[in-house]
Amino acid sequence: MSKTLRLILGDQLNSNHSWFKTIDDSVTYVMMEIRSETDYANHHIQKVVGIFAAMQEFKNELLSKNHNVIYVYLNDNDNLESFEKNIQNLILSKILLILNTNCPMNIE
Repeated sequence: MSKTLRLILGDQLNSNHSWFKTIDDSVTYVMMEIRSETDYANHHIQKVVGIFAAMQEFKNELLSKNHNVIYVYLNDNDNLESFEKNIQNLILSKILLILNTNCPMNIE
């Protein structure tokens, strides 16, 4: 089964978007709190906190509707502070997980 990753940015929190009308197990929504997105221009700290809070609330809404969601928090140890690097890391982690669970022998 193919897997689709859909990146949702902090200014795209629209539950009426066509993406969310159907639950699809082959689709995973990815949301990330990335420093570069908050630091490219001067923002008041309350604005940044508000954006992250809205993103977390949207994540909870998607989860409550049984969508697959991966959420990368700002303070996650594996947050690489880049959309591209985090996506590559997620894909690599998933590939390794599939290889480990499908492997008939224990590799150490």
